[in-house]
Amino acid sequence: MLNIGVSTACMYPRLLEEVIEEYGKSGIRVLELFINSYSEMSPNYINELKKRMDYYGIKVCSVHPFTSGLEPLMFFSEYPRRVSDMLDVYKRFFEICQQLSADVFVLHGDRKDSKTLPEFYAEQYNKLALTAEPFHVTVAQENICRCKSGDLNYLKRLIELLDGKIKFVFDIKQAVRSGLNPLEVLNIMGDRVVHLHLNDHLPQKDCLLPGNGGFDFQHLAQLVKKFPASPSMVIEVYRHDFQTIDDLLNSLNFLCKIF
Repeated sequence: MLNIGVSTACMYPRLLEEVIEEYGKSGIRVLELFINSYSEMSPNYINELKKRMDYYGIKVCSVHPFTSGLEPLMFFSEYPRRVSDMLDVYKRFFEICQQLSADVFVLHGDRKDSKTLPEFYAEQYNKLALTAEPFHVTVAQENICRCKSGDLNYLKRLIELLDGKIKFVFDIKQAVRSGLNPLEVLNIMGDRVVHLHLNDHLPQKDCLLPGNGGFDFQHLAQLVKKFPASPSMVIEVYRHDFQTIDDLLNSLNFLCKIF
C-alpha cells in the first residue's frame, strides 16, 4: 500500500509542533517532517514531537533538513575536515529519522553553477549514504532546479557511477522549474525513486495543489505502481499556494482516490 501524506513544509513558517497538532486534528496520518532549526534537532524536542505524533497515529515517511542550502559548502567542497564534521552533524538527522521510523532523508546536494565533477559528487553522496546506513535510513537525491540534480545529463551520469546505490526523491514542480517534462525525469530515475513530492501546475503557475492544475496524476499512478517497492509520497507546496487546511485535505483525498 502506498503511503500518501503532506509535508510540514506546506505550513511554513508556522512552528513545527503547531503544524503537527493541526495535521493530527485534521486526520492527516502520513507526513514529511521538515526540520527548521538546530533547536528542533534536540532530543527533548524530538521526544515531544514523537509523543504528539504517536497520539494521533502519525507516521513520518521522510525527513527534510533546513541545511539543504548549505550542502554545497558542507559536502561538495574539497576541504576534508569540514566534510567530516558535517557528516557528524548529519548523523544527528539520521538518528532522528531512526527514532521516528522515517525511511528517507532528502538531499539537495551541490549548486548548479559549481564545477563539481560527477565522479566527486558520487563519492560524496556515497559517504552520506554509508553514514546513514547504520540508522536504516536511505539518503535520497531530490531533483532541484538550482542544483546539479536539475540537469538530466548530470543525473544520468550519477546513475552510471552509483547504479544500485543512488536513490531519488522526485519533485514535479522542480522538474517544471528546470524546464523539463516531469515524467521524463521520473523515467530516468526509474524504480530508484523512494519518495515523491507531489504538486500540480499550469502554464501561468508552476506550483499548485494536486488536482488544481493540468498534471496527469493518473499516468503517474500507473508508472509508480509498476515499481517493485512502493515509494512514499507527500504533497509539497508553499503556504501561499492554498488558503485553508481544507484545501490540503481535498487535494489529499484527490490523490488517495487515484493511487
